[in-house]
Amino acid sequence: NGGNLTLDTVTVQNSAPTIYGVFRIDPAAVSHVTFTNSQFKNNTASGSSSGVITMNGASGSTLTINGCLFDTNSGGTGYAGALVLQGSGTVTIDGSTFNSNSMAGNGGAISLVGGALTITNSTFSSNRATGHAGAILINSGTTGTINTSTFDGNRASYTGTGGDGGAILNLGTLIINDSTFTNNQTPISGMGQNGGALNAFGA
Repeated sequence: NGGNLTLDTVTVQNSAPTIYGVFRIDPAAVSHVTFTNSQFKNNTASGSSSGVITMNGASGSTLTINGCLFDTNSGGTGYAGALVLQGSGTVTIDGSTFNSNSMAGNGGAISLVGGALTITNSTFSSNRATGHAGAILINSGTTGTINTSTFDGNRASYTGTGGDGGAILNLGTLIINDSTFTNNQTPISGMGQNGGALNAFGA
């Protein structure tokens, strides 16, 4: 399996990925990736792509994000506006901001499809999903931990039936400590829109 990769003070903007996002992290090539003090802005995906990062994790693989900005990125069909984790592995986010990212589906900023996610001292603001989970989707069989973070003005606007989660939709295991939720919304356009801040649906 692959080794280590660190990217520091990187700016990526105005890209248009069509598959996997701007960065695809594959454990066959690299197992431990770190982004620090970097900015990802105005990246717009089409097709089956996340807006910025797709991690196809394997057991023991890690993605670490420290002091980064994800601003106004948008995902393609079925993926997150900024970051999606598939398979296994772990993602750790600290001191980062996710602002105005969007998704024509679920997970305006982040979709945790597999593995584990820990977020600390971070801000999620004005992220949008036209499906569920305005900011973060925690899928079935995954684990999320959120510490001392802020969620403000995120919005999920699914118009059919089912639970939403203006900031977070949790279908797996989620622990939240010392965090603030304000002005998150799930406008009721159909049946079953729930959880302006958090919807723990079937968890």
